[in-house]
Amino acid sequence: MAKTVYVLGAGSNMVVRHQSRGIHPPLAGDFFQQLHSGLPAERFDLIQNNNSKLYEYINHYWKLGVHELSTADFDLEECFTLLEQHEKDATRHQNYADYYRLWEIKGQLTALLTGLLDEISENQLPGAEGLRPLARRVLDEKAAVVTFNYDTLLEQAIIEELAGQPWDPILAYAAPFDEFEPGNGEPPIEFRSARFPAQAHKAPFLKLHGSLNWFRYTDFAKLSSDGTPQRAENRGQTLVRPVDSPRMVSAPGYILVRPDGNLLEQLIITPVLNKDVAQKPFAHIWKKAREEMRECSRLAVCGYSFPPSDFATQRLFLESFVEGPPDELVIINPDTSVVSRVKYLCHFEGLVSVCSDLREFTGG
Repeated sequence: MAKTVYVLGAGSNMVVRHQSRGIHPPLAGDFFQQLHSGLPAERFDLIQNNNSKLYEYINHYWKLGVHELSTADFDLEECFTLLEQHEKDATRHQNYADYYRLWEIKGQLTALLTGLLDEISENQLPGAEGLRPLARRVLDEKAAVVTFNYDTLLEQAIIEELAGQPWDPILAYAAPFDEFEPGNGEPPIEFRSARFPAQAHKAPFLKLHGSLNWFRYTDFAKLSSDGTPQRAENRGQTLVRPVDSPRMVSAPGYILVRPDGNLLEQLIITPVLNKDVAQKPFAHIWKKAREEMRECSRLAVCGYSFPPSDFATQRLFLESFVEGPPDELVIINPDTSVVSRVKYLCHFEGLVSVCSDLREFTGG
């Protein structure tokens, strides 16, 4: 087990910037502000037109139009949770037309969220340190990472920092995937442990809410010649791709489609009120996170706000430290109210090291 564990939320990515638009990876409340900022007029109109049902849904319940969303905070968890509850209502009343409409809206919101993260990842400000100072700390301390972030920004920073030394994020995820899609010249997953026997960083990299390069096969496989989805034999199975894989093409009615026609959905836990962390492979990942946190002597929590609605995370902390707190606690967050919350959840009574952001923490 690692002596140091980093627990990372969306705020840890505030050091990253899009090179032309100047935006950062979104927080829970400013997603639409980041999505709309710096867009050419034609692209802004295209996003609005292609996702009109989503914008109509938000305007109907929150009375916020497209331009209001560009400047006002809007809670993504509220939106995803209301959509989920409306889906359940439609299922209970066997209103399948309404269920499909809601499923399509949720798909639009999910695709916009993951697409924005992909765009920022592919267009980071060149020459900027970004997350590399944190990557250096993680490597130097042989620390475990427990993150709620979907993006692969920190994995990429670790790879860049190692400059060719052996580190395989697929192994570091420590998740029981059904299928691995190799990159150019990479061996099948069963041979990867032999290829990386001396990983420079052996501690796990645990993604509690999934990742942009994780996928799950839908109930349907390929589209037939008349456009009708065919039933999939491997439905529900999981797939992981290399962190630098190009984004797959969107398909009407589904999240993603592979070149061979198989239909997949992004394997992420969207920000809903009641998060299903028992589904495959997340139960294994959360169990591993509890083990790492339970055994750590130093806990560093960066950029996570601990919303009262996220009981799964509260439970993770309470169960991890039921036998005693870590020896050292570090909080990296501009909101100092988080300090008392974290101390309470891990039963810590000592002095806490507090930094306002990653630059202060790393000296970068």
